[in-house]
Amino acid sequence: GLDALGVELIVPDEVKESFPRADDWLKILKQCDKEHATLVAVVSSQIACKGALTAGAACIVVPDEYTVFQDFSGAKMVLDSLADEKPDAILDLTLRM
Repeated sequence: GLDALGVELIVPDEVKESFPRADDWLKILKQCDKEHATLVAVVSSQIACKGALTAGAACIVVPDEYTVFQDFSGAKMVLDSLADEKPDAILDLTLRM
């Protein structure tokens, strides 16, 4: 899986009301001492997508039934399910920024 590709998944310990603004994404990286790492955000809503893009992340969107109609302009991919693409294909596309 992702370990073999050198990918580290970072999930916030707690999510505050302000999440997912750009500074929230950047704080997560700083807390993990990863400020200079490439960030690929997997999100389900337009607001999370825009926050991630503003933070300089590549964005993969997997909308749910409540967000499928939203505008995901700027996202590298919009998928019905993460199972739609192999992890290495997603990384290949997102890391070519």
